[in-house]
Parts: sequence; C-alpha cells; structure tokens
Amino acid sequence: MNLTPWIVCFFETSVLLLVFALSLPTYIYQIVTPDEVKRVIRRNRLFISHGAVGVAAVYVSLAALFVWFADSRNQTAARLVVLQLAMIMGIGLTAVFWWYEARRHVRERVIEKLEKKIARDIDWHANVPVTLLSDLLAIGKAMERGDGRSGVLAAVERIVELAQQRSGYSGRSLQEVIKGLENMLLAGPVSNEVDEELVIGARIVRSIVVRLGKLGARNAPDAALAIRAAGRLGSVAIGWKAGAAAMAYVEIACFEPAVLAQLGQAGVEGRNYLIATACLSRLEALTAQAQALTGEEGENLMGLLSHFWCATLAKEASREQVKAVIGRLVSHERGADDVVIVLRNARRRFWLTADFETAEKIDGLVQGLSLLQAKS
Repeated sequence: MNLTPWIVCFFETSVLLLVFALSLPTYIYQIVTPDEVKRVIRRNRLFISHGAVGVAAVYVSLAALFVWFADSRNQTAARLVVLQLAMIMGIGLTAVFWWYEARRHVRERVIEKLEKKIARDIDWHANVPVTLLSDLLAIGKAMERGDGRSGVLAAVERIVELAQQRSGYSGRSLQEVIKGLENMLLAGPVSNEVDEELVIGARIVRSIVVRLGKLGARNAPDAALAIRAAGRLGSVAIGWKAGAAAMAYVEIACFEPAVLAQLGQAGVEGRNYLIATACLSRLEALTAQAQALTGEEGENLMGLLSHFWCATLAKEASREQVKAVIGRLVSHERGADDVVIVLRNARRRFWLTADFETAEKIDGLVQGLSLLQAKS
C-alpha cells in the first residue's frame, strides 16, 4: 500500500489548519483586546500564553480525521456533507473560543503577570516599582465598573500587604499606590458595583493607616495621604449613595477632625444624616477629649455645626441638634460668649483656607445664637 499521497495530504492539511488555528487568535486579539491592555503588553514585553499548543494538537488530530474523510477511495456524498459541516463547526467554535479568551482571560493574565513582577521588585528592592504599578492601575481605570475591576483592586490590596510586610517599611513607599487607587475608584460612571469597589478601596486605605498607627508613624507621608484620600473618597461615596462605603471611610477618619468635618458636611449636603450625625458625634467627642474649644477639634466642630444650622432639609431637627451640642459645650464650664468667640475664630480660619461657604454659614450660626441669647 502506497502511503505517500496520504502523508502528503495529511502534511498539507495540518499546515493549513495550524496556520488558521494560530493566526485566528492574533487577529481576534487585535480587534477585541482593549487598547490600554495592548499598550501595557507592548511596554512590558509580556508574553501572554493563550493555549495555542493545546489547540494546535487538537487541530493535528482534526487534520488526520479530515484526510481520512477526504480519502477519495472511501468518498461518499454523506461523508462529504459531514466533512463540510465539521469544518464549518470547527471554524465557528474556534472563533467563539478565541473571542471569549480575548475578552476575559487576556486582561486577567496581564494583571496577574504585572502583579508578579511588582511582587518580585518589592522582594528584591524593597520598594514598589512606579512604572509597573502605573500600568496596573491604568488597566483598572480603563475598565468599566463590574467588568473585572475588582481583580485589579484585589491585586493592589495584595501588593500593599506585601509592601507593608517588609521590615524596612516606614510609611514612604505607597504614595503612588494611594494616588492611583483614588483615581481608579473615581473613574467611570456610577453603577451598582460602585459600593463594592469603594469598600475594597476603604479596606486598602484602612490597612495603611492601621499599620502605620501600630508602627507609631501616624504622621508618615503614606498615612497623611491615605487620610486625605479617605476624605475625598468618602465624600464621593456619600454623593453616590454608597452608604456602606461612606461609613467605612468615616471609621478610617475617626481621629482626624478636618476629615470628619469634611465627611459630615458631605453628609448634610447629600441629605445623609446618618453619616452627618456620626461625624458630628465623633467630632464632639474629640473636642471633649481635647478639653479646649480653641484647637483644631473645636474649630472643625463649629464648621460642621454651621452646616447643620443652615441645612435645608429637616431644618428644625438639625437646629435642635445644634442647640443640644452648644448646650453641652456651654455646660462644660464655658459661657455662651466663649462659644461665640470660638465660632469667630473658626470663621477666620475657614476664610483663610478659602472655605468661604463654611465661613458664611458660621456667620449665620453666630446670628442665630445671638438671637437665641436675646430671647432668653
């Protein structure tokens, strides 16, 4: 039996199918893969395996089956129809497979490879590589909410944890992480997934603040930037009606008067009085601990009280709450005149820091308290 024609036919068919099997994913990847992911792959020279070897083995087997079906000595009309349907089905299934791979798994593999490279740099050099980190965060920023962005956030969380585990961590190497995390969380339209993403962000920010608190480095650059990020992200969470995330950021800022006042003001403006009242109660407690109204705690408390006083919704209830706080302040061996003096000092401070809205609202609160004194 002469097998030469069969072998030649098998070889030619195998080459044809392999060229198709290996070139199709490249074409689909160019169409489907987001531009940001392609840029990161080129910039970092990442090799993304997409199972081509396994697919090639399958196609070699299909080539043998094709040659056997196409053997002219055994050719029948039924076999020809089966052969054509099998080829069409094979091409269709292959295209669907590569389309799914390109849309879902390529990005995940790029994120995984970037995370591994960043972890290796942290192990070797004890610092976070800014370029690789920027690429990772850029991918997350370009993604739509709910489209796998939580995978990037999980990678960032692991990177932060690894960096903090280094014995030489002193609170100076995660500033780019915090800035990029904030930009990523604020990018994109509001959707149902925003609460979940902001909660993960709060967990990352909290881990930095807590870790540095344990190290006695609460004033380190990483901690200061994390606290400011908590204020901005918490204010946005309140505006976006992401209640769970907003409360998480309030807990992070529980010892920071300025951030508590910022979140409380956002709560009043966003008509989220649960958040606003929580911030007010915490600020009042901090002021009592400081045992002086003239410090940062007292001035920020006055600023938040002025926002409560000028609230448009639940106006009477808000003003009653302000009166109750002022009453407690006066009862602590202070006179009403002392409170008015602190209010004016707070007004000056907010005016100098260009927070004109709060300064004007303090004027309204001073006038309101003066009227109350006159009536009494």
